[in-house]
Amino acid sequence: MDQLAYGTLSGFKEWKAAPSKELNKTFQELGGKGNLGDRNSFLWRGKKYYLQEVQGKVGDWGSWRVYLCDSEGMPLKKLDFKTPKDAKAFSNPSVSVIRTLPGKVKFVFSAYIHARGTEPEEIGQFVSVFSDR
Repeated sequence: MDQLAYGTLSGFKEWKAAPSKELNKTFQELGGKGNLGDRNSFLWRGKKYYLQEVQGKVGDWGSWRVYLCDSEGMPLKKLDFKTPKDAKAFSNPSVSVIRTLPGKVKFVFSAYIHARGTEPEEIGQFVSVFSDR
């Protein structure tokens, strides 16, 4: 199973890596019994946030979910996206922050919708645009 880890490169010569035990344990306690995979960061109002994909059960492609996390990677909230056919399994999350007008921000979110847990016409890339207000 994929787990979260951190690494340090010193002088472009020495690489040290270790599991992120606290993060892994926290996601497992939230139901992440499968892979802890792709993570994407973004800045909003001067703070760094992450989107983290979490698989609920090993080998179950229909159990992928996305969490909004703080600057340390700790989960703040499971994100529940709405689609016309009520898709459930989202992975490979990404978000871009777009400044549209002075003081106005839009988020462009994308993820992959898995075949398990949705209707055939919703399988594939999902894109949503929303405002910060």
